[in-house]
Amino acid sequence: MNMKKTIYFTAFTLMLLGCREKIEWPLDSTYQRLVVEGSISTDTTSHTVILSKSTDAYGRQPIEYISGAMVTISDSIQTFYLSEDPQQKGHYRTQPNVYGVVGRTYTLTIEQVDIDGDGTYETYTAVTRMVKPFRLDYLKLIPFQFSTRAKGHLLQVYGQVPEELTQYMLHVYKNNQLITDSIHEVPTTNNIDTNYVYGDIFLFFNDQQEDERIAPNDTIMLEMLAIDLDYYNFLRGVDEEYGPKSPLFSGPSANIPTNVQPSSKAMGYFAAFAISRASIINTK
Repeated sequence: MNMKKTIYFTAFTLMLLGCREKIEWPLDSTYQRLVVEGSISTDTTSHTVILSKSTDAYGRQPIEYISGAMVTISDSIQTFYLSEDPQQKGHYRTQPNVYGVVGRTYTLTIEQVDIDGDGTYETYTAVTRMVKPFRLDYLKLIPFQFSTRAKGHLLQVYGQVPEELTQYMLHVYKNNQLITDSIHEVPTTNNIDTNYVYGDIFLFFNDQQEDERIAPNDTIMLEMLAIDLDYYNFLRGVDEEYGPKSPLFSGPSANIPTNVQPSSKAMGYFAAFAISRASIINTK
């Protein structure tokens, strides 16, 4: 590269770094799709499926929830009928005594909805499998300092990996308050490839972040949710499309994967979680 080209490139780079104006590209509207948010887990509780309609990219209009649908979750043995919550439109719940069983495949069926408004009811389905959970034995908190601005605690995990390689989603609570409350903050692990996890470092709690700062007698609880590979790829897809882009000139956006069929008319995911938990009280 000659000197003149170098100067032009440097000037162009500085110009980009100096840009602060907010730009909104004019995006065309598209047809509405069914949006599904739902799961079943090994917890005995009322499991929820949320149905709504998609909105345009900038999402200035309120979410339009779908009422009056017929929603069921079934496996090879039984079928659970979900009832719409009278206090929350579009939120469908099982009875509170329902729980999922490891190894079973679950099918979500959604009927009596008309997303395209043509007067004909549509049917949507989603299939997911509940994989084996991680056996979470115990946790350790270790004070640690990377630098003057990165000081806090490391969370070490001890436990048994199931026979099959599995993906995990981690939920972290401090004094019963969920601190990984955004999909962009939820840590995931892919294919832990050892038989026993002996003190592996899963998380760093930074004292610079108020919600992560751990004081004496604080209780930290870790939930490890075993998930199948398809749901892991869905989480990665959401994070890549809606998280910060790096490098600046990244590739074009792509459709986020979904297990709701027909996929041309739906988005979102129905997942199954096998959950294991452990807690520790900070004594230092």
